[in-house]
Amino acid sequence: SVSAFLLNRSSDLDLIFAYNVAESITLMNVQNENTFILRIPNNKNVPIENCAMMFCNCQSFNQNIIIPDKISNCQSMFEGCSIFDQNILIPTNNANCSSMFKNCDIFNQNILIPEGTKDCSYMFSNCNNFNQPIIIPNSVSSCIGMFFGSNKFNCSITIPDNAYCSSMFANCEIFNNKIIFGNNIKNTYRMFAN
Repeated sequence: SVSAFLLNRSSDLDLIFAYNVAESITLMNVQNENTFILRIPNNKNVPIENCAMMFCNCQSFNQNIIIPDKISNCQSMFEGCSIFDQNILIPTNNANCSSMFKNCDIFNQNILIPEGTKDCSYMFSNCNNFNQPIIIPNSVSSCIGMFFGSNKFNCSITIPDNAYCSSMFANCEIFNNKIIFGNNIKNTYRMFAN
């Protein structure tokens, strides 16, 4: 049998803790493996495509979840989840990963950023334990502060063409690795500032 944790909150997930509505969003526990599937009601009046801030500042949250492909915004989804350290598959439809894992102190998982993602600003900012190789797809236009304050990050990286990169590696205390710059990189202000 499958157990479910019901969130009787907003149908728009970026406001999930702000409003009560009749629809339920369900996190399904799959075969008691601590893997949760975000179940979205099949209702044409509930066009959920947004998981922004869904678990933001849930300091004790550390569950493995499967995010549906229809989600297009994961901004700050796990921001401030200080003990969160799960392998997450980012949906292929997602365009916004900004601040997705920001301030996740122990987070250190290998993450595949899908082609089509546009915004990775502050994605791993202040992830003090993060040190995984990242491939930034060519579709990304903002890498602003992407690794800001990620003290252990020290992997080689390729920055896509036309990306904004201010403060990308600022306050990365040990970063000293190879960077391949794409063409026409924009705004490198404080890119390596301490």
